[in-house]
Amino acid sequence: MTCTNCTPIVGIWGQPISKMDQWKAVGINTLFLAETEGGRYTQAQWRSAAAAKGFNYIDKPSASIAADEADPNLIAYMQDDEPVNHKWPVNVWSDRYNA
Repeated sequence: MTCTNCTPIVGIWGQPISKMDQWKAVGINTLFLAETEGGRYTQAQWRSAAAAKGFNYIDKPSASIAADEADPNLIAYMQDDEPVNHKWPVNVWSDRYNA
């Protein structure tokens, strides 16, 4: 396989809008998980701010999968981890993955 647009992912986890300029300045290009600051911002507001600053992001699905599919900055979905801690049945995890 030959990669034609191989920009390495240099990412940081869960950063608020107020820190995006700082991370951009040091070369971060991908943000992992929308940080809504306890509900101060919506996921859509966070994504909009990230996209405006030129970030890609890996985030949990929004309420609209169609909107997610149309979002060029959303490069992957993030799933919950640590299934043992959540104690959800296996089908919850497999259904989310399949969706």
